[in-house]
Amino acid sequence: LEFRRVLFRSVDEPKVSYSSSTPVGRDARGMGQRYPRDETASRPGPRLPSEVTVSMRILSPGRVNLIGDHTDYTGGLVLPMTIDRYTEIHGRRTGDVVHLTSVDEPEPVVLPLLVEHPEAIEPRWGRYVAGVVAEMDHPHGFVGDITTDIPIGSGLSSSAALEVAVALALGFEGSPIELAQVCRRAEQRASGVPCGIMDQLCIAAGVRDHALLIDCGELTIDPVAIPDDVEIVVEHIAHRTLVGSAYADRV
Repeated sequence: LEFRRVLFRSVDEPKVSYSSSTPVGRDARGMGQRYPRDETASRPGPRLPSEVTVSMRILSPGRVNLIGDHTDYTGGLVLPMTIDRYTEIHGRRTGDVVHLTSVDEPEPVVLPLLVEHPEAIEPRWGRYVAGVVAEMDHPHGFVGDITTDIPIGSGLSSSAALEVAVALALGFEGSPIELAQVCRRAEQRASGVPCGIMDQLCIAAGVRDHALLIDCGELTIDPVAIPDDVEIVVEHIAHRTLVGSAYADRV
């Protein structure tokens, strides 16, 4: 996906919705609910009997940074916001493996729930998935398909959106900060890049119509309302990747 100039608006944190099928005679109360906005990132869904097939849909937004480039990994202040471009996973919980296909990639990712070396996984896009699996406590297996309208390599955090979506699909439990910490460690292991926490934390904690003033040292978040007469326009200049760049040397 390519773009040159795009107008973005700020959106909420990742969305998780569930549906389920239960054999006749099983109790399905409490299933198929969609969580309120302030619970989305911290609740993976109701505890279900093993016979139940849980289907899920996860939307994880990209992000754009407004102020504070190269200050997150030094513990400084940043002002990013989520954008209305998403990575989406449709899948179902099943078994003890992760099987994920992408319309943008020719090869699927197939992983056990115990991954020791995510940096060695092939295909290469699966390393980000494997990093999350490796960092999760007691992940659930799932089979799913992934799509995205976040332009890859555009500096809009497609990798962090993928990590957050995968963590939620695996059954992550915890706060947005804890979710971001898991996904940051996952990216560092997967890519070898000593990234800061801005991308993952902005995506995990996004607030509609707000940027987030994040103190990357204290891990505090203050939503800052975006004025109605302000438009956020991103212009894509060139493909961007931190893997293989001098980023790690600078950090």
